[in-house]
Amino acid sequence: MNRISVGVATLVLASATLAGNVHAQSEEEDTLLRSLQDEMDRALNELRLDLEPPPYFVAYTVSETKSKSVTYVLGAHNGSNESRGRFLSVVVRVGSPELDNTNFVNFGAGFIGGGSNRVPLTGSYDEMRRVIWLATDVAYKRAVSDLAAKKSALEQQTESDRPNDFSEEEPFMYLGEDTYETLGIQDLSEIARVLSSTFQGMPDLHASVARLSSITNKRLYLDSDGNFHSYQNGLCTASMYAKTQTLDGAGISDGVSYYGRSCDDLPDIDSMRDSGQEMAVRLVASRSAEALDNYNGPVLLADQAAAEFLSQNLIGRLGATPSRTSSNPNYAARQRNFANPFLDRVNARVFPRFLTVINDPTLTEFEGKALLGHYVVDNQGMPSRRVELISNGMLRALLTSRSPTKSFDKSTGSSRGFGTPSPGNLFIEAKEGMSDEELNDELLTLADEYGLEYGLVLRKIMNPRDAQLDPFGSSPFQSGGPPALDVIKLYPDGTEVPVLPMMVSNFVDSFFKDIIAVSEDRVTYDVPLSTGGLNFATIVTPSLLFEDLSLREAGGAKPKLPLFPHPMAGEGE
Repeated sequence: MNRISVGVATLVLASATLAGNVHAQSEEEDTLLRSLQDEMDRALNELRLDLEPPPYFVAYTVSETKSKSVTYVLGAHNGSNESRGRFLSVVVRVGSPELDNTNFVNFGAGFIGGGSNRVPLTGSYDEMRRVIWLATDVAYKRAVSDLAAKKSALEQQTESDRPNDFSEEEPFMYLGEDTYETLGIQDLSEIARVLSSTFQGMPDLHASVARLSSITNKRLYLDSDGNFHSYQNGLCTASMYAKTQTLDGAGISDGVSYYGRSCDDLPDIDSMRDSGQEMAVRLVASRSAEALDNYNGPVLLADQAAAEFLSQNLIGRLGATPSRTSSNPNYAARQRNFANPFLDRVNARVFPRFLTVINDPTLTEFEGKALLGHYVVDNQGMPSRRVELISNGMLRALLTSRSPTKSFDKSTGSSRGFGTPSPGNLFIEAKEGMSDEELNDELLTLADEYGLEYGLVLRKIMNPRDAQLDPFGSSPFQSGGPPALDVIKLYPDGTEVPVLPMMVSNFVDSFFKDIIAVSEDRVTYDVPLSTGGLNFATIVTPSLLFEDLSLREAGGAKPKLPLFPHPMAGEGE
């Protein structure tokens, strides 16, 4: 069998397997699968434009998503949304795995079309074939145009050792058995109403919101290499957000979010309310916290702050993507300026020698807690794998998709969306850690060496997804990234002095080597990889003590405080 016939034969087997699966496909889903298979076979054997090359690879992804969300403010319903849609994404490659139309930026192509295509939720075989046919036609025309432009651009370059554009992989088939259903609007509304009432009676909060959302997604993927998967996924999110002003007018805000594959996986409502109450009380108290313009010295990132810091500064460095060719001669220089600094650090030390970093999306739980970073198959049909990325401080590997780089020619099953390959469950492991008391002592010892009277402890860094809950659509903080919200000065006698929000400034990847100690205990922290998406990374990390970091005040503009007190503050207040 040749490459194409092997792929089609595998898909026929997948279809037969689906037919006997315990979660049998509906008639519409079965019609959709047959439509995809038949149109793929036709595209591979008949699709061709004049003397241009035919497709050598075709992939179809169909996602059927149901979503419901409700928003409440101080116990009052403030909006709801419910949607359902089925969308088709098409990938067509022309040329060969050594050189094809991908990894190319064609500035001169103009708009040809592509992207997601709406597929009928119910419909005839003929109607589904029509939608798939048109989407495939558009994708093929764009692929032919890009390949011609790419070849022309390469003729003007001297690079001769470029990697292949596509990796050869063993086909993988996965049929998921888990099913999910969205929670009803009424049930979501009741939870959101109760959570939003947390902020009643707190007039110092100028804005607050609680939001519940429930999403399910059925994903069907097949390609001409014989990769096939069909599974369902779900996500339920409960979020609370509040905002106020400091006594000198600076805006400050905070939020808390909980995630589960279903709403049954969320903590009980009393626990979530308690957490929201603690967040709000801390936020109100911080209105009168001490301002600190800047700080240079040792910093302890404790618990959530350590995990959120890694999500913002490490995750993006762990994926390897090839350099892209462009029809613009200036693009290469711009691309180098924004390149992942870890790409040139393989087999070099990037972390302290006592730390190891492992990505293992195959694990479903850690110390009894479900890991949302678990997944079986990535977006390109590749199985997830355990990868030791950093070993005793030395960078040994990066996460990859089926787009090879000069250093890595095989996929690690880490293609989880658009852009850089992303981790699933990311474990930061230490040879030995300290107790919280020992870490504080080490922080103060370092502070004394710097001639400081105190050390700085960051206990919480804002999750940027929480900031998007702002009722007015913007964060009160200035540009530069999410700030540390729970900041304290720790003095040798144990005194803790709260500080207004601050943010780490001028961080570069070499600073990771300045981690000099970590805690014994580790926190488990879920990070959405995209807004509203179902892909997560879960970070399991100890607290991190940096020998030297620079921080600056995070507050932006300072508008005048309201002339009148909050209407719920009471007369005379």
